[in-house]
Amino acid sequence: PNPVSLHSWLNDLAEPRAIAQFLHEEMPIRFAERIRWIEQLPTWEEIEELQEAHLVHTAAFMYMRQVDPRDTAKFRAAVQRILDRQSNMVE
Repeated sequence: PNPVSLHSWLNDLAEPRAIAQFLHEEMPIRFAERIRWIEQLPTWEEIEELQEAHLVHTAAFMYMRQVDPRDTAKFRAAVQRILDRQSNMVE
């Protein structure tokens, strides 16, 4: 993943297309890291919460890889789907 400062968000990523492109590139990397972390746990497949987290992150990874960030409506819908599915990840 590429670290992003608040300055970058405010200046470089102020345009919706730039934000969409950034998210399209960076979110799958972050989801893949989380998937890998889960899979490195010895008995993750026996723990229901980790199975669910793995499933949610895998789906999010796929949504972001398949959607075209230039299609604003579809991209927004994919991001919203990811947010909705992950809304109960941390309770």
